[in-house]
Amino acid sequence: MFSKHHSILYLLTALLVVVFCQWDFVWAQQSLGPAIGSVIEAAPMRVSELPQVRESGSVPMEIPSLYPADPSVVDAMKQKAHEPSGRAASPERDKARGKENGGDNPEGLTANFQGIAWTNIIPPDPVMAAGPNHVVVVVNSSLAIYTKSGTLVSQTTLSTWFANVNPPGSIFDPKVVYDHHANRWVVLALSRRITTSVELSSYLISASQTSDPTGSWNNYNSNARLDGTQNSPYWADYPGLGFDHEALYITSNQFDFDNGFHYAKLRIFNKSQLYAGQTLTYADFWNMVDADNELVFTLKPAHHFGAPTSRYLLNTRWYGLDFVTLWRIDNPIGTSPTLTRQATVTVGSYSFPPDAVQQGSSNLIDTGDSRTQDAMYRDHDFLMRGDVFTEDVIETWVSFKMDKEVKPMALRPHPYEFGLYFDV
Repeated sequence: MFSKHHSILYLLTALLVVVFCQWDFVWAQQSLGPAIGSVIEAAPMRVSELPQVRESGSVPMEIPSLYPADPSVVDAMKQKAHEPSGRAASPERDKARGKENGGDNPEGLTANFQGIAWTNIIPPDPVMAAGPNHVVVVVNSSLAIYTKSGTLVSQTTLSTWFANVNPPGSIFDPKVVYDHHANRWVVLALSRRITTSVELSSYLISASQTSDPTGSWNNYNSNARLDGTQNSPYWADYPGLGFDHEALYITSNQFDFDNGFHYAKLRIFNKSQLYAGQTLTYADFWNMVDADNELVFTLKPAHHFGAPTSRYLLNTRWYGLDFVTLWRIDNPIGTSPTLTRQATVTVGSYSFPPDAVQQGSSNLIDTGDSRTQDAMYRDHDFLMRGDVFTEDVIETWVSFKMDKEVKPMALRPHPYEFGLYFDV
């Protein structure tokens, strides 16, 4: 039997758990920052004035993938993921699934054309974005602009594209997005230089002046070693690129120049300054940690739709686990932006994916690891068009459904689950 003393003890234990949970949420250091910095005004350039360059090569040049662990440990993890199992790559299975989904011409596909050919860089890091009339494609070392029917309008190297802002060294890890809020294109790439006397790292940013990617752009070179205005001994790798109606978000993993990982970083830019070609001010956050106090490795900002009050980022555990961490940004372009670890969301377990098959070849595609690649946030903005609903009505309805249906269901087992575990 339980005595009164036992009841008091359990109550005190429960209160202590609540207190410590609250302490972790409110007082535990989740990141460093914000620290404010600035970038000089843009260097404008016109696509029509760039030399047209189509790179090719026969000798592969590999850019190594970096992790916060010994390479032998990473290789062992990948090898385990690639062992024969139901998850292994299967050309026959994938081909069958392709037929089920429409084969070589799935429903809705209206155009199919070849993009940039192999430039000999491994990994190629292909990324593309679509706007009203064009598709912009970037790979490691090159950028191309196509019409939506597949006509090549322009192709050049990233070194040529960013030449007017003096990249410190080789350019890699490109990204491109079409900002539907402002009808502008944004290209991001990284650059670094390592010599016996110089160690440099940059975020290279390019923003179109209109919705036409074949026109004029504004280029910037932002020092990636800085945390605010404080110089650090770290360079940027593996970037993320996100945006909303007010700001542009760049993330990266920061390594020392001996390739040892130190922390993830977030840099926030004011879009109105960026698109006007003005001097950029930015806010930096860095050294983010998950709830288990492990350093975040690869934080990805969302592509936001609508006009949310808060903005969001995600990170997963690079070697796999069973949770996703959600981060929230408030007041991103104000004088005091904040970054909060909003939630640790339990999900099904995940791990290194198996390599993927590709059409016309027996060579498998390296699928990397378990890190988040991109994220999208889409709020209920479409429900408020034409004053059909107000935001208060929607928020009240969502809260009601969560409190009265979702949360109570989560606290109660399914009848079958009850039969398996509780019906003794």
